[in-house]
Amino acid sequence: MRYSMLLLPLLFLALGCVESPVGTSPNSAITADFITVWEAYEITYPEFTIKSINWELSYGKYLPMAESATTYEELMMNAVLPMLSELEDGHIWLIDPENVMIRTYFPEIFNNYSESLLNTYYFSEYGFTGYSTGVGYCNPDSLPYLSINSWKHGLNIGIVDEFVELCQDKPGIIIDVRMNGGGSDFMIPKVVGRFTLEECPGWLIRERSGPDYEDCTNAVFNNTPMGPMQYQGEIYLLIGQHCASSSEEFVAMMHELPNVTLIGDTTFGATIAPEWKDLPSGWSYTLGTWSGRTVRDEPIEWYGIVPDIVLDVTEEDFQGEEDPILEYAIDLIEEL
Repeated sequence: MRYSMLLLPLLFLALGCVESPVGTSPNSAITADFITVWEAYEITYPEFTIKSINWELSYGKYLPMAESATTYEELMMNAVLPMLSELEDGHIWLIDPENVMIRTYFPEIFNNYSESLLNTYYFSEYGFTGYSTGVGYCNPDSLPYLSINSWKHGLNIGIVDEFVELCQDKPGIIIDVRMNGGGSDFMIPKVVGRFTLEECPGWLIRERSGPDYEDCTNAVFNNTPMGPMQYQGEIYLLIGQHCASSSEEFVAMMHELPNVTLIGDTTFGATIAPEWKDLPSGWSYTLGTWSGRTVRDEPIEWYGIVPDIVLDVTEEDFQGEEDPILEYAIDLIEEL
């Protein structure tokens, strides 16, 4: 899964105003990096509560490892890494002085799709066009199917416009983001706008605003009609565990539209936006600054977005010539 830097305004906070909970802070420069990371999360991280994390206890738990470290690498690997791993956040990484990125969370996920199956038995048969810029579609007269496999900053919105225009007389379409692990969210409102008929709330941003973990402010972002025309028929949006980060923003915004049905599996649950922070030692880390939620203030981090229609599938289901989730959506369109 691509490491996803969401490109929305980030919260910048001074890190020197929080006292360490265990007496006076140790003096060594090595331990100081540990305290810097802990303090940054203490005053900024927006989702301690849903994860039932007591960050002060984490400080006391890992401080001895930090104080015993004789190198910055020992500090990071023996104290900072396990401390941050307790947050189980897919956006938290350590970056060493050689710019090697080290993950802090290794969840097991099941991919409810097969790209080779799609390429072999659907894209070739139904005249698929695109993917050079993260988006493509099949000939709508054969299969009204749009696939967005990456939220690249340069996603070609013109391909989406072509698809929408070609589907104006189609009663239903399929949008597939099962294989999309995230990326930039710059193009997401523009894509959603091609399917939004009337402006409505679409996405909520939660940021810390005080020392208490529940001291947070929310900002709502609306779905707004954009582009030369909008599609007005039924939309079946295919999702799964590989959908993370900005893909979950897209799914949440689309789910607020009355003609959208989510099909597949629950999404990953990683919507805390990371900001890159440098340490004096040459190491860096990512700091979770805000969290995306549904417009009803329901957390997506950790929980994911549950589809309207859950389809339980296995790897064996994708060994043949049919994609069971895509076929289910095709059947729904044929019933319209």
